[in-house]
Amino acid sequence: MKISDKNKGIFALVALAFVFASMGVFARYLQFDFSLFQQTYLRIFAAFLLGFIFFFKDLDFKKIRRISRKDWFLIFFRAATLYGAILLISEAYFSSKYSNVSFIASFPLLPLFGFYFFKEKFTKEKAFYITLALIGIALIAIKDFSDIFSWGQGELLAVLSVILFDFSYIARKWQSETLNNKEITVLVFLAGSLLLFASSFFILNEPLPPLSTFTPVLILIILIAAIFNLANLFLTNYGFQRVDVIFAGNILTLETVFALLLGIFLYQEIPLLRELVGGIIIVTSVYQMNKLS
Repeated sequence: MKISDKNKGIFALVALAFVFASMGVFARYLQFDFSLFQQTYLRIFAAFLLGFIFFFKDLDFKKIRRISRKDWFLIFFRAATLYGAILLISEAYFSSKYSNVSFIASFPLLPLFGFYFFKEKFTKEKAFYITLALIGIALIAIKDFSDIFSWGQGELLAVLSVILFDFSYIARKWQSETLNNKEITVLVFLAGSLLLFASSFFILNEPLPPLSTFTPVLILIILIAAIFNLANLFLTNYGFQRVDVIFAGNILTLETVFALLLGIFLYQEIPLLRELVGGIIIVTSVYQMNKLS
């Protein structure tokens, strides 16, 4: 039976939601053998190498000389914000329930950024659903409602990661058309791994991981994490090409469902009732926000 392009796109987006949801699993697994900065630059550098191999035919090295200072700045800016966000959300996964971090990470902040930076239309309905999502975050993050500032560390880090993730996303709009998406992705991987390595080695004075640490199992986990980073790009392009943006955005809310299941089955983390209600409120607001787009 032949599968239509739209259904292929739907399957790709469901897979993408799972890829998003599973990234914290790699961070948690590798935390026992590497520091946070070490495991992150290893995963990203492996993604750079795989991207260089898989996308080689689509890379035009003659463009290097034509890249403007603005584009170079934006490549490093996107790398700094994107992988800064990954550091924050990885730390959040270490100290909070898996599902809580995923619920908060789905917070619909982009419409505010679009309004502020690109003068995109911002309606009362969007303001309502963003406020609703904030209420959902409060239910998850506040540990003692007699003190509204009693946020869990992981939940606070997850909120900060959303801000950096979205800065990285919107910065793509400021880049010129000199580079294609695959070239930008490979360069962002390279810039990110270099920034992370420099921060680890020169600023934090962390030594290089000893070779004895790299067991076959750990090498396999790093490679799988790198493949998931590449899959993120491929599935995003493939799915959004075949499915309407609004429908695609709503499919991606499945990420929170996958994260909830991963937290329960891998880590035996059962969400409290208020956390579950807060998560449902956030997912509902994201779903409705996508319909308004």
